[in-house]
Amino acid sequence: MFLICPIVCFVAVWLVIPLILLAIFSNPRIRQETRYLLLANLLLSDLIYVSLYTLCTCFNAGAKGTFLIHYILLFLSFCPLLLIVVETLLYSHDLMEIRTGMWVTLTNCNMLMILPKALTPYLYGFRYKEISKPLKAFYRLKCPRQAVSPVTANPE
Repeated sequence: MFLICPIVCFVAVWLVIPLILLAIFSNPRIRQETRYLLLANLLLSDLIYVSLYTLCTCFNAGAKGTFLIHYILLFLSFCPLLLIVVETLLYSHDLMEIRTGMWVTLTNCNMLMILPKALTPYLYGFRYKEISKPLKAFYRLKCPRQAVSPVTANPE
């Protein structure tokens, strides 16, 4: 039952990513832009990752918590791709200025591409009880439950 998600993801990735890679590498004008080469690099690494991940999933069916973490990270890895596609469509139809495109590209490079890598230790940390308890306590920032009373000197 839980092998459906990796297999659907595998099929979707193998249907979409090769077409995008073909479009990037077949057009010399697109191939000269650095952001599209970075996108191709990201897509190729995602293609390899999803292929190996699906292969490992088929042989090891006991790590359900890890699957959720990997799906979250995979979704966060595809967010920059979606932003680049939307940016390209808006820019090609003259619905976005160059300045706005620069801000979108900077946001994409500085925030969205770094986000999965920054969240990885926390996501994997919540998987283990020994690590998740201190992390949860740290982020809750609970106030002490016992009232603090001032120390008074005994007058004699």
